[in-house]
Amino acid sequence: MKAILIAVVAAISLGSCSMKQMVLNNLDWLALREIDSLFDLASEQKDFLEPHIERNHRQLKQSISLKVAAILKTVSQKSQSKKLEKNDLRLALREFQAMRRDFLIENSPIISRFFKSLSNKQLDHWEEKLKERDEPWEELAEAENFGKELKQYREDQLDKLSYWFGDLKEPQIKVVESHSINSQEEVQNLLAARRKKRVVLVTQVRTKSETELKAFFDQWAYQPNLRSEIAKVEGRDWSTWFVDYWWDLYESLDSEQRQQFTERLDEIAIALNTFHHST
Repeated sequence: MKAILIAVVAAISLGSCSMKQMVLNNLDWLALREIDSLFDLASEQKDFLEPHIERNHRQLKQSISLKVAAILKTVSQKSQSKKLEKNDLRLALREFQAMRRDFLIENSPIISRFFKSLSNKQLDHWEEKLKERDEPWEELAEAENFGKELKQYREDQLDKLSYWFGDLKEPQIKVVESHSINSQEEVQNLLAARRKKRVVLVTQVRTKSETELKAFFDQWAYQPNLRSEIAKVEGRDWSTWFVDYWWDLYESLDSEQRQQFTERLDEIAIALNTFHHST
């Protein structure tokens, strides 16, 4: 699910208006395609998932899209009126996390039943896909010229942020450097945390009954620390880090960069509203 959300956010953020609408209108198809790539689904598993994915897509269109648009519009308006505060970002994040929690709770029976329908071969395929997502971190952790690889990692981070803020300047570069990985030891700690999280998840899926698995996903939804072994290893709370990072970035912006930030928020809010009202 996280991979699906990341892909959708990237497409909505970086695409044109027509691309945003295409992604939102076809999100059910994109979700099933992503799940298929992770598990190599059998036809009966696709038949089981399709109506549930379509139901969630309808919920997104009918209500969730408006909630997200309202949150983004609130942040945009406060930024434009120069009244945005750090706590506004904290509250927005909490609302997004609550939506994620509600989604997981509502769908945990379906998720649990789906996982128990998977063969050992499909679970092996899924585990390999999860490992593949760590490969960039593995390469960074083992790089002989860490400084060179770290520089490329920084450039990739800055390139993604440029969509939101335009041309990044020295103040933003310093914020990125102060809030991100700076040593191979930190990369190794992050990898250890990701491996631990993966082992916990895969072990639960392989060994628990459907009822036990549903209870696990319900607990996962309500206890963020179960989802954030990385934060445990690094001795920080992810939500706190996220808010600190984005607030420091926001404070470092000049007026032109802040204007672009608000325009990007408005663009996404408009796309979500259009999606809600589309036939």
